[in-house]
Amino acid sequence: MATFRQWEQMIGPYMTGMSVPALEDAVRDACIEFCQRTRVDTRIKGSVPYLPEEPDTELPLVSNETTPWQVINLWTPTGLLLPKTRREIDEKFPDGFVGVTVSDTRDLFGWISLRPQLVRLVPALSIEVMLRLELCYQPKRTARQVDDYLFDLFGEQISWGAMARLAEHADVPYAQPDRAMGYRMRFEDAISRIGQRSVGGHNKMRLTSGGDRIT
Repeated sequence: MATFRQWEQMIGPYMTGMSVPALEDAVRDACIEFCQRTRVDTRIKGSVPYLPEEPDTELPLVSNETTPWQVINLWTPTGLLLPKTRREIDEKFPDGFVGVTVSDTRDLFGWISLRPQLVRLVPALSIEVMLRLELCYQPKRTARQVDDYLFDLFGEQISWGAMARLAEHADVPYAQPDRAMGYRMRFEDAISRIGQRSVGGHNKMRLTSGGDRIT
């Protein structure tokens, strides 16, 4: 696991005079934004139990340092179930969807996450099933460290987000209001590039060679 203070080696050459808490807070906030917007910490969690007595299913945790940020996909035993907006649900169930139940996953309309860390099937199921979820995670606000790969692979990019925050601090020796926008633009560019890569996966396409053409 990487501590937030490890970013000091990347930020220190450009900024001096900051306290350790200020550095750690800025890096933590940058890590959270980076993970939220790039979805770089995406995981598949299988065998998540759905219990009829509690329609709001709690999303699984992976460590004391991370928390679920967003549900990307959800599968029931009968296949992929698509997400629905609150407006779509209200149009489908004009009298309200609370209390409406079905006993077959094929009769489900969709799912909605009414708040982070919970997902609800609509309508509710009257039977127990196992769900499979694709989830995006982020560091907690109380996190003291993050997975090593965030530092090893994206440490420089995250440092730009942290420096953008630090540069905007007022009445401190490390304030750089004239450079804050530049740091932020680098951070935004990295988020855009890495976010696109996360959608398609980080695996590299296999190289192929065409056969000889005989004419």
